[in-house]
Amino acid sequence: MEADRVVHRPATIKAEIPSLKDCMLILCKKKYNFMLATFVNLV
Repeated sequence: MEADRVVHRPATIKAEIPSLKDCMLILCKKKYNFMLATFVNLV
């Protein structure tokens, strides 16, 4: 059981990294869309 826990832990960390990347991408997209909308409103 102890060995299983050690094996599973890096897997969860690996799984969390792409989700963090996705969060950054979503934030960047939202910021970009907001900037784009502001720019369009100015023009």
